[in-house]
Amino acid sequence: METGIPTPDRLRKYAHTVGLFLEEMHSKYPSTLAFESEEERQDTMKWLELTQPVYQKDLTRIESQLEKDFKDVSDYWKRDHAYNTARRRVADYESPASWLPWLIGRITDLAVKYERPLFLFKTVRRFAETELRWKQGLSLAVANYLDGTSYRITTEAKASAIRIADLLSELETELQQPAAAHLLEMNRSTTVAPRTKKQLHQLKLFFQRAELQKSLNFRNDKHLLNRITAGDILEANDWAFKNPRKDLAFILLGLSAFDSPIELEPKTIERVWVKRKEQQKAVDCCDLDAHFEMKELSMDRSTTKKRRTSDPLIPNPTRSISGD
Repeated sequence: METGIPTPDRLRKYAHTVGLFLEEMHSKYPSTLAFESEEERQDTMKWLELTQPVYQKDLTRIESQLEKDFKDVSDYWKRDHAYNTARRRVADYESPASWLPWLIGRITDLAVKYERPLFLFKTVRRFAETELRWKQGLSLAVANYLDGTSYRITTEAKASAIRIADLLSELETELQQPAAAHLLEMNRSTTVAPRTKKQLHQLKLFFQRAELQKSLNFRNDKHLLNRITAGDILEANDWAFKNPRKDLAFILLGLSAFDSPIELEPKTIERVWVKRKEQQKAVDCCDLDAHFEMKELSMDRSTTKKRRTSDPLIPNPTRSISGD
């Protein structure tokens, strides 16, 4: 393996730090700017004119801080041939500083031309911060390859889901025992214990669903890690560009961090992405199904619910009471 490749820990710290910076930018700059009159529109344009250099300065500060604190990671991305080949295919630009004013001006012109009551500053951020997001996602993909995290997650996910469902079932049974019910009732809150039990039950329903467990199946052959890594790269592309960019993934499979270039056919890369999307859809559907099933159970119980304790609650006799 080529020397000079950052450790998985450094790559993850870099990705985490980028995430913190992006959250900072999100909280500092609004996603949208609404205006209902021509006067408000003009005020928005003035705000943009004043904000653009401030935003640009913030972005430069973030990039400089990353260069300083994560020089090893920054140097890796600067010199990796596959990454830079893919980057040139996206757009060969030096820095947002050279085109950010043009971008804001272009989006402003479109808002004025089509008389939109909304200026999407989040569009400015999406384009300006694309490379940061891309490096963030790719850093995690490389880290997960280097220490085998992605392989372990894939091969252990289904067994983990089954095990968690079983443990939650055991926990629910235990919470129904008199001693456990008594301990929960020691909590004077009338909402914490019921809400906790409801959340546990909904979580159990989620992990128990056959659709979820089926989506976690995998074909265990010698190319499994290659397919997993391709999927991680596609996810990184989609995170940055709102598009998996399979053409870029094909190039990025040659990153120097890999023991050797990962060789996958374009059709295989396509199937990998389809599988990822199907898995995500299954997770979302199972989560929604568990929510609705829990809601139906709550409606059914509301008509037959009987309070086991007096109203108001009798102080727990096993707990000393002072101050009265």
